[in-house]
Amino acid sequence: MIQLTLPRTLAIITAIVNQSIKTGVFPDIWKRALVKPIPKKSNPKELKDLRPISILPFMSKIVEKVVSQQLLEFLNVNNILPQKQSGFRNGHSTATALLDVVDDVLSEADSGNGTILVLLDFSRAFDTINHDLLMSKLSYYGFDSITLKWFSSFLYRRSQRVEVISKTNTKRLSDISIVSQGVPQGSILGPLLFILYSADIASCIKYCKFHAYADDFTALLFF
Repeated sequence: MIQLTLPRTLAIITAIVNQSIKTGVFPDIWKRALVKPIPKKSNPKELKDLRPISILPFMSKIVEKVVSQQLLEFLNVNNILPQKQSGFRNGHSTATALLDVVDDVLSEADSGNGTILVLLDFSRAFDTINHDLLMSKLSYYGFDSITLKWFSSFLYRRSQRVEVISKTNTKRLSDISIVSQGVPQGSILGPLLFILYSADIASCIKYCKFHAYADDFTALLFF
């Protein structure tokens, strides 16, 4: 639908995106998410068996896409992303992340050393991000005032409501609630912001090697 209207709307969309970035304002109407619980497994019985996916306005996704490209360029030029973080890096993937781990293990084995491998799984990683702490880290990484203003506008005062479908296929909506922490599941910027939020974990881990792909972490201790 959007592609069909682009010849008439592209200039307007471009102006809206540029205005948001230049003024550091992410409108509240773009921050209203419709959350749809998606089962992690068949026949879910508890809330933990569901994954909340946020359905966001299309303009939100367009602006996020533009900002994520500019953000990634800034991070790469300034070498901010951790060297052992394979998420959002050119020439890296889950395969290269796995190969790095295997290469370290085999290299140590050739030297007669054993390996203790610890896999870290952060429970509700994206949902528990502290906005104030994330903003302080963005400031530490050298983001200018307008960029910080934009991310502050993007993160704070978000709202959501949950859509549940009953066994009779009846849709029900919850009351609107304010989101005070985390980044939206399903957002484009969410994974990249989590990487920045957790980038200093590697510097806190001593006496072992550290690998990561987005929110999946691996620590290797050789003996």
